[in-house]
Amino acid sequence: MNNWQDKIVPFWKPIGISSYRLVAMVKRKTGEKKVGHAGTLDPLAEGVLVLGIGRNATRRLADEVKKEKEYLAEVELGAETETYDREGKLKYWENLKKPSREKIEEIIKEKFTGKIKQTPPPYSALKINGQRAYKLARAGKEVSLLSRPAMIKKIEIIDYKYPSLTLKIVTGPGVYIRSIAHDLGRILNTGGYLKLLKRTRVGEFTQSDCFCLSLSNKNGNVIIVTMKEKLGKIKNESQELKKEVGDKITGYITAAFGLIAGLAWNDAIKSLIEYWFPMDKGSLWAKFIYAFVLTLILVIVTVYLVRFFSRKDSE
Repeated sequence: MNNWQDKIVPFWKPIGISSYRLVAMVKRKTGEKKVGHAGTLDPLAEGVLVLGIGRNATRRLADEVKKEKEYLAEVELGAETETYDREGKLKYWENLKKPSREKIEEIIKEKFTGKIKQTPPPYSALKINGQRAYKLARAGKEVSLLSRPAMIKKIEIIDYKYPSLTLKIVTGPGVYIRSIAHDLGRILNTGGYLKLLKRTRVGEFTQSDCFCLSLSNKNGNVIIVTMKEKLGKIKNESQELKKEVGDKITGYITAAFGLIAGLAWNDAIKSLIEYWFPMDKGSLWAKFIYAFVLTLILVIVTVYLVRFFSRKDSE
């Protein structure tokens, strides 16, 4: 896309950067001064982040904020943190009873489906008297946030093997997945925190619709590409790496087999040469014949192995 002005564009935010940081990078790459997003993703989360690029587009972000969101969340039971995710210090629960899948499904249906009251995490971007809650929390000050209504349309257990619980969650706007993980752990009497989070959809936008930031192969600069281009690049790089590693392994195996073959044939070749050419063992002619025969065997073994592994790679 060459013209980014006044466009609503889904981006894929990677793990490790804040939503604000992604917005700042997109500003620099597009040259647009006004860029905003329709719903924060924490630095430890990845997924769809809808951006409004240009003044008119940012005004339309309010409509994007209201749209349905879908997440894939991995909750770790048996411990909790003050941040409600893996960034905080772990506090393990003792004398706990591992909950069954049926018990978790029952609690999810009763406590976490439909319109609920939810208290945001103390480490959040919400403001208290003009200051961000997470800044107050990091300064060691007590953070007290009021509960507020939230709409959770669906929670489905994708996988459960204690202590790991993977959930597919569909929500309305303003829902904190970290709070779901924390509150669920409290009700289960095990503790719980959000270990991994991926936002897979916002409204109609999914990962395949997204743009992302990528390093250019030509000069190493950051460029904007589609996720299809990014995944294609990763696939090509993976195939090149696989070929490089395969070539090295083939070389090592060839050398090893060559050495083994050399050692195995060493005495036999010497005996045959001495039998066919009854000369002094130290004669130059005998040494030449010995070296030639051994080299010929090693070449045959090497050619066979290279052809064998090349055929396996092509398959």
